[in-house]
Amino acid sequence: MEEIKEKKTEQQIIDQLKKELKNYEQSTTDERNELNEIYKNYMGKMDEVQAVPYDVKEPIPKLRTEIAYVKPFVFSGEPEIEVEGIGDEDKETSKILEKMVNYRITQSIPNAYEKIEQWVHQAVTFGTSVIKVVWNFQTQPAGEGFETPIVDEPDLEVPNLMDAYYNPLIPTIDGQQSIIFRSVLNPDDIKKNPAYNFVGADGIRNADKIKGKELRQDTYNSTSQANQVAVSNQKDVVEVYERITKDRITTIAEGTQTLVLRDIENPDGYINAVKLIFEPNTVPNFFSGLGVGHNTLGLGKSYFKLWSQTLQSVKMTNNPMSVGAKGTRIKKDQLVSK
Repeated sequence: MEEIKEKKTEQQIIDQLKKELKNYEQSTTDERNELNEIYKNYMGKMDEVQAVPYDVKEPIPKLRTEIAYVKPFVFSGEPEIEVEGIGDEDKETSKILEKMVNYRITQSIPNAYEKIEQWVHQAVTFGTSVIKVVWNFQTQPAGEGFETPIVDEPDLEVPNLMDAYYNPLIPTIDGQQSIIFRSVLNPDDIKKNPAYNFVGADGIRNADKIKGKELRQDTYNSTSQANQVAVSNQKDVVEVYERITKDRITTIAEGTQTLVLRDIENPDGYINAVKLIFEPNTVPNFFSGLGVGHNTLGLGKSYFKLWSQTLQSVKMTNNPMSVGAKGTRIKKDQLVSK
């Protein structure tokens, strides 16, 4: 006998997503702090680059140089995708699927190779990267029980790892109870998206009621990596959270109020995303791997400290200060080296 599940209310859907989101945020706090440190190292703007007397902060993007050397060994050019079958009987089918996939990548998916490169680049830097597969596929009745495709738009998305939320102790995508992805959209883009078709208790489509808000920095998402002024200038945007499980896809929007945009059965029957690890963690049951950023973080800090001290020493040696009389006003910060 098939189990009948009671349909959840809008508030129950929101509460479930927010509860899982909070759990994932707290479980990955140390990882997110480390990602932010690696990003600062990547941009050459770590706290170890100190403004000292006679000197100013100078960004030194050494990590970017390292990644520029490493990444081409992982991905470069426009490689073809290979499809392998499980048994001998799958060989012919695999050849057909291989041609279809490569046709899609070259002809149907906008900037497919650039998106795959982003996926690889993030993994090389941070150790882990996730690519999402989205497919807008719509049909209309063609008579006699047949359907005709009217929209066929596959695409790839590479979310910022800071905007992906998961259980850090489950190593695979397939093993995750759910994965939550965050994005920032304009209210108009949400209203135009036909996929956001959830209707509230008042009988009105929630997407039509959405209103933007002012964005604020948060250590648990990608705003922590952005310039504070740039974040505070976002006055009319909506934070969108998409929860994907094997059974359902749920989307909520946080504007001036929190609303459900979508709550549907997952047509794929699995979480349609692929994880890429640059270097496996020595502990096999961790979701995240290690990247060039992890391997060079300590070296980067030491380099920045040493270079800052060297510049300070040279400039203070070339700009000697002396006191000629009692009562002379001294700028103490020019006489002391940290």
